[in-house]
Parts: sequence; structure tokens; C-alpha cells
Amino acid sequence: MRLGTDPAQGLGTPSGTYHAPRMGVTLVLKSHTSPAGKAVVTSWLTRNHVRYTATRFSVAASASSARIERLLDVTLADYGHGKRSVYAATSAPVLPVQVASRLIGVLGLNDAPAVTTNVGVVPPTSISKSTSTRAATGSVSPSGAPVACSAASNYATYTESEPVGNTVRTMNTIGNYYGAGTLIGSGHDGTGKTVAVIEFSASTPSDVSAYDSCFGITDNYSVQQIDGGPTNGTPLEPDLDIEMIQTQAPGAKVISYEAPNTSTGNYDAVQAAVDNPAVSVISISWGQCESVYQSVANMMEPLYQQAAQQGQSIFVASGDYGSEGCYGYSTSNANQLAVEFPGSSPAVTAVGGVDTLSSGQNVVWNACGTSSVECSPSITSGNPGAFTGPGYGGASTGGVSSYESQPSWQVPVTGTYSGRAVPDISANANGNVIYYEGVWGDVYGTSAAAPLAAGLAADVEGSCASPTIAEKAAFTPAANQYGTLGNIAPSLYAAYRLNPATAALYDVTSGNNDFTRSVPG
Repeated sequence: MRLGTDPAQGLGTPSGTYHAPRMGVTLVLKSHTSPAGKAVVTSWLTRNHVRYTATRFSVAASASSARIERLLDVTLADYGHGKRSVYAATSAPVLPVQVASRLIGVLGLNDAPAVTTNVGVVPPTSISKSTSTRAATGSVSPSGAPVACSAASNYATYTESEPVGNTVRTMNTIGNYYGAGTLIGSGHDGTGKTVAVIEFSASTPSDVSAYDSCFGITDNYSVQQIDGGPTNGTPLEPDLDIEMIQTQAPGAKVISYEAPNTSTGNYDAVQAAVDNPAVSVISISWGQCESVYQSVANMMEPLYQQAAQQGQSIFVASGDYGSEGCYGYSTSNANQLAVEFPGSSPAVTAVGGVDTLSSGQNVVWNACGTSSVECSPSITSGNPGAFTGPGYGGASTGGVSSYESQPSWQVPVTGTYSGRAVPDISANANGNVIYYEGVWGDVYGTSAAAPLAAGLAADVEGSCASPTIAEKAAFTPAANQYGTLGNIAPSLYAAYRLNPATAALYDVTSGNNDFTRSVPG
């Protein structure tokens, strides 16, 4: 029985054959698979002399590439992809019917980049390195909230005064718009909580340490490498996520789950975070166009549902390509209305982007909305010289999913649509000051909004009673009755439905998120 689609789709022509003394594939089980059904899969692997490790929703198999080819009736080939070579099976795997009927799909037959980060950076230009990297020690305000040292605050002040007119603020200032300072000052700083960040590039401990020193924050983060850790990428995304969460929840622990940017790495990193009983909040600032990633999304969904059932909260950046969420991923539907996964999963809280003005008013974050031409593609590839409007490029992805049906808890707040509406909430996505690669810089994107929300969630959870160690280890229902928020989106919609005029929840109705100006209205 053939399972799934061609893993090499879109990679072009093979450049050669692929050989490896050992490689891994993950057989993702259907969520309702019984122990007997799982035994059918593992027995098949044993008969074929393939090592495996079984978890709740998957069976990870390991063997030589030649044995994997025979096992799954595929041919593995090398493909040129960007600046590096990747491997992929030239056709979908073929498995015995009794095995395939128990599976959603197979991961590991393609190591092409699986997801992209939803963040952009504006490196310092006019500011001298000696000024921007001054190792000043920060302080903690009388209320207990972090306060920026002069190096960070001066960077924000200088950058905002430049002719391009971008709004740039330190992340503690931004957090205070959402009540972080008040929470921390009341003793609700995330103490006793653990926040996980899912990353596909490696964080830089020296960057985080310098940032923490500036803000008077205790350096309380650790790294867990998954599948050998990331193989490429810059520390921009993980540094941002860790620094943002530590600013909004300085008492919380942060674990950075750092994996290769492959579908298998994505699955294994999320699974590791979800399976850790200490983790109550997860932040994900990476995504992929729904139509491109749908086969993998089907395999990831049980993990997000498991997290929700266990009382874990997952906050996902909605994306930075506006209403045309596939713009940066797919040429076939680049200018069509679309959203990203995993933000479209009903088991997570999707976080969009707004531009929080000094008045406290929020407008939709859309750096392309003030330009008379399409937002330049060179901006989205990291070229700050192609500036076209406030925010240096990008817009908050949002719209209606083409694959996930609208959950009952969104009706009638978002109107009646056939699909799940994205995002659920939004936070500032413009002008966040971070410490990155030894200098101060400012970043934009929904990648900054998701960890901000995750930090606030840790503060709120820290004000609740905590389950016992035994309850946490067992993920018992008793543990979910207190101490964690779980999938918070349904509760937020319910709260808004009961009291639409509440000061804590309101619609952002100013602006638009049309990224390419090709989808009127």
C-alpha cells in the first residue's frame, strides 16, 4: 500500500544516489491505534531486522539507507537545494496494508528544510560597535520588573530617531503595554514554571548572557539538542525567543529544544517538549504554508492535541506574509489567500502581529501597507536595504484555513466560516530590541509576538497553585485542574463572547494585512 505523497516533490532532478551507514525514519501512528495495532508495526520492523523505539504516537526506526530503501520500497537520491545538498525518496513509500492502515505517514524520507522563521532583523548601521555592545549591567525596578541598561535603551532611542522612522522599543517596555510589569511587580513572574521554545538553529549562550546582564535577569535557560542539534541557521530566532520570554517571565525556566530543520527534527523537538512534564508553556515561531506542509501537518497534529489534553499551552507565530501566507514558500499559490501551519491547528493559540503605538492603540502590523508597490521580496530574504515602509517589511499572516475546519469555540466571535480562523490573539511585532551576534539590533515579525504571549502565560500560571510532582509526572486530570492554562484559545473566545466590551480583549480593526496588494479587500 502506497502511503503519502512523493517526498522529493519540488526538489527538481536528482544529482546522484544517497548512501548512509545509518539513518532514521519515523512511522507516525494514527491517534486511535491500539497497543495490538502498534505491535503489528513493531513486529514488522523486527522481522526486517530494523531497530526501533516506540512512543505514544510514533515508532522511530533506524537502519542503513540501503535497508530503509528495501523496507519501504523507495529509492533515496541526493538533490541540490539552495546552498546545500539534501536527500529524498523519489517516490512515496510502499508498506504492507496491515502496517500502512495503522499509520498517518512516514517522516525522514526527506531532509530538506521543513519550516522557516517568522522574524526579520535590522542590524545596527550608524551605531558604533563599542556603543552598541557596551557590557553595562542592568537593574531590577522596585516592582521587580526588568529595566534596560543604557546600551539597550540608547539603541532604541537612536534607531527610532533615524529618518526611516521605525518604532523601536526594548522588550520590557513592550511587555508593559500588556501588563507584564504589573504581573511581575505583584510577584507573578513565572517562578516555578518552565517554558519550551522549539528551534531549528542554535542559540548563543553569550548573547543571552549579555542580554540578561543588561536587564538584571537571572540567566535561567538550558539547551536540549534533538537528533544531534541544528545543522545550519543563525542564532537570531532562538536568541529572540529566549530573551523575550525571560524579559516577560524572569522567574521562569526556559528550555530551548534545538533540532535539525527537517520534518523529523520538527516532530521530535515538539514531541520532546510535549513529553516533558515540567513544561507547561511552549512557544513556536516557525511555520510553513498549509498546502506545502499538509502531509506533515497531519502527522504533527496528534502532538498538539496531546499537549492540549495535558494542560500545556502552545503559542504559535501566525506568520509574516500577511493574508497571502504561502508567498514565501510556494510559487504556485504565492498570491492567494492562505495561512500557515501550525498556527492553523485548533489545538494551539495562534499569535498574530500588531504595531503597538505609543498611545497604546494597536493597528495591524503591515510594513507593506504604506508602499505604493508590492513589498519587495528582497526584504523577506533578509536585505534591510530594500526598505519600503515602517517595520522593514512583512505583515501579520491571518485568514481562514483551507484544511482545518472551524472549531465550535470560534463561532460566532469570528463569523461563520468553513475553516479555522487565524490568528486568535495578537501582540507587538514591530521594533523589538534584542542582543544578537554580539551587538544590539531590532527585530520584527510575529516571531516576537508568540514568545511575548508565552511569557505572559507563564506569569499567569505562576500565580496559580501547582500540582504535585507525581501528578505532573503522570499528567493526571488533577494536574490539569490547576497550575496550567492548557489550550487557552477556547477560553479567550468564551470570555470575549460573554463580555465583548472587556478592557482585556478587543478586536483590532485598524489597518489590513494584504502583503502583496494582489488580493483586494
